Amino acid sequence: MATESDLFVASVAADGDGTAIVSAQGELDAYAAEPFSETLSRIADDAGFRRIVLDFSDVTFLDSSGLRVLLGAARLASERGAQLMLVANDLRVVKVVRLTGTAGVLDLRPTLGAALNGDRVA
Repeated sequence: MATESDLFVASVAADGDGTAIVSAQGELDAYAAEPFSETLSRIADDAGFRRIVLDFSDVTFLDSSGLRVLLGAARLASERGAQLMLVANDLRVVKVVRLTGTAGVLDLRPTLGAALNGDRVA
């Protein structure tokens, strides 16, 4: 599974331990939101994944439509009994998540390693 637009690319890998790692780069905006939402829905619907890690380490922009997609994916994952975590360290992305009060819902983590090891943001 993959999502690609002019400014946003995402790919999915399974770690074999029930974790889907979605690596994304670029800008998650209104143009990229719908295809990415469809990708995340397919992942959440896969009963084999207990954990979904969105690695946004290389995402440089997140607008309200992208945030809506992330919140919808978190809700869907929760309904399916899975955990969703967002890895973000770019200030432009982290700021949107924190200012909107959604860091807890999106289970914000500072690095991919922290997400895979269960370490939280301080």
